[in-house]
Amino acid sequence: MRLLSCLPIDRQVRVLTSTAEFHSFERQLRRLEETGWCRVTRIPSEPVGEFAPRMEAELRRQPWDLLFFSQVFFDSALAVTELGRIVAATPDDCLVAIDGYHAFAALPLQPGPLLQRAVYLAGGYKYAQGGEGCCFIHVPVNCSLRPAITGWFADFEHLERRGDGVGYAADGRRFAGATFDPAALYRLDAVLGLYEKEGILIADIHRHVQTLQQRFLRGWRTCPAWPPGAGSISPDGPMAIF
Repeated sequence: MRLLSCLPIDRQVRVLTSTAEFHSFERQLRRLEETGWCRVTRIPSEPVGEFAPRMEAELRRQPWDLLFFSQVFFDSALAVTELGRIVAATPDDCLVAIDGYHAFAALPLQPGPLLQRAVYLAGGYKYAQGGEGCCFIHVPVNCSLRPAITGWFADFEHLERRGDGVGYAADGRRFAGATFDPAALYRLDAVLGLYEKEGILIADIHRHVQTLQQRFLRGWRTCPAWPPGAGSISPDGPMAIF
């Protein structure tokens, strides 16, 4: 909600997204769409191999205020592998946000210059094994976004300062809210500390999952109940989970 509140409020805004965004974003977007504040275009998430070209074509078609899409689609586990290609095609005046929740701690990510341009959101509830209540937003260095929906932690160092405008922290804390229960942060820190201690990499976890997928499919194919046409089911494609 704070990210959406960075967009203009005095006109209708244009949002480009996919047909397979998780309910937390899609529900909020549909409600705002009902008010007439935003006009939304949704690119089909499947086939995933056509997603990036379709997104690039739409980005060239007209101006956009926000591009929001998932790294891994929650309803299919299909992964978008052309993140850099899509972000590079996005005009400078368009806010880019990637929902990395269903990829975080499931797929290895070497973002390179990607995070110099895009906002990245994820959380520790599922694959990161940190439990509920811990999520994060990465914002590029020198981010100047000023969310209209804001909390008093967003400029904690200058609470007593009064001026002509509302100030914000110089880093990602500009999106902070207010007081919170930090227990989730300690849980996630413990999990990541265990990974570091045992030398476990996300790439190792991903390979282990793929091995289990292959074992499952080999066993299933020997079952008399193996359904016709199911041979097309394969974890060898761009999938994070099966």
